Amino acid sequence: PTEAQWEFVMRDRGNANKKHFDRDDEADVPNHAWFSGNAGNQTHAVATKQARMIDGKPFYDLEGNVWEWNKDSWDGSSKLPGGQDPLGTAGSARVLRGGFWYYDAQFLRSGYRFSYEPGTRGGGIGFRLVRISP
Repeated sequence: PTEAQWEFVMRDRGNANKKHFDRDDEADVPNHAWFSGNAGNQTHAVATKQARMIDGKPFYDLEGNVWEWNKDSWDGSSKLPGGQDPLGTAGSARVLRGGFWYYDAQFLRSGYRFSYEPGTRGGGIGFRLVRISP
């Protein structure tokens, strides 16, 4: 997904604009995400935590477990301007969203962003396939 697509879904199509989906605290994170407090220092199978229900459809692992590559480039300082696509079209680093199992819950918030060079590999990095309706 693009970064704006990821954030649009993570914020429940714009209806959940809190730090952690629909909350400003981390109390609900353990129900939906693998992070440093419950992951046991490893990745886990997809869909082993509760889904975030968005427009009546389940979305698993939006936060935690592994970072998700986004399509956008990141120049190191860009901020997501109102969720408009495309954000990053210049720069070699790519945006990652969602946090991963090694991070504390506070870093799994919907607005937290990170970047790596595209060739980076590791146990805390993954991707999400996106299907667009015709």
